[in-house]
Amino acid sequence: MSAGFATMLGSAWGSYQVSRTWFWLTRRLPPRPMAFLDDAHRRGVLRQTGVTHQFFHARLQEQLSGAVQPSTRSVHEAWKGTGALKFVLPLVTSVSQIVVAAFGLVGTVVFYVHQTTQVELYVRAGDQPGIRSHVPYCQSPDTPCALPVAVDTWVWNVPTGATRHATLGPVGAGSGPVVRWDGEVGASGCAQAAVEVTLRIGNDATATFTLRDRGSWKVPLDEKAPLTHPIRLKHQTVSVSLRRLDEQPCDLAVEWSLPGMVKDSLEPVRNRLGIPVPSAAS
Repeated sequence: MSAGFATMLGSAWGSYQVSRTWFWLTRRLPPRPMAFLDDAHRRGVLRQTGVTHQFFHARLQEQLSGAVQPSTRSVHEAWKGTGALKFVLPLVTSVSQIVVAAFGLVGTVVFYVHQTTQVELYVRAGDQPGIRSHVPYCQSPDTPCALPVAVDTWVWNVPTGATRHATLGPVGAGSGPVVRWDGEVGASGCAQAAVEVTLRIGNDATATFTLRDRGSWKVPLDEKAPLTHPIRLKHQTVSVSLRRLDEQPCDLAVEWSLPGMVKDSLEPVRNRLGIPVPSAAS
């Protein structure tokens, strides 16, 4: 859109609009000069010959040209000392084009600096979680979102002294590097219980943290396990391991809502523009 607007400014119509606006701001022409000329023609002040307009009255011509002295109301008298401005006016259109194009480019770059794509995960092997789906609410339980999308939550039950391990696979990872984990994690169902969570991506990244029973409270996974650098998932093994740390005689439910990862989908553009890949650590 910015390129189209810049091109429009460089056209004959755009140049006319820029000139008209300039002369109006400097009080040298009315805001609608063509309507002014048509009105003057109807009133008999002007006569039109082809594409030119001529003033009938010599006195009016002299007044407008500044020939009458003193001519405090003359447009020519007010602006005759600013002749250098006429050399600036032709540059206005070109400068406007450059400014508009630059703003369009900057806006595009800013928009795409943090443009990422979610990569869904599925369990390839190991302990299969239970899957719970629900539709989030925008304001309250009585007000569903305008475009409701079901949110999947993986749930592993981890009894006392037990461990759980699952090997994960990406859905449509593509060629972009992964920059962070996605979703939220939490633990519930067993007061004072704790579980150790270990996430691995091949040999590139391993993160271990502890979750405690906090009811329905969940935390973003990228806060618990930030990636220090982008990682390509090609030939990489992704896994999650859970290990109970307490002796409470109850089952602890470990939940992962929106299980997935986030990849940089515009790596070629970033490399071309020299923009670093965003990561949770930065």
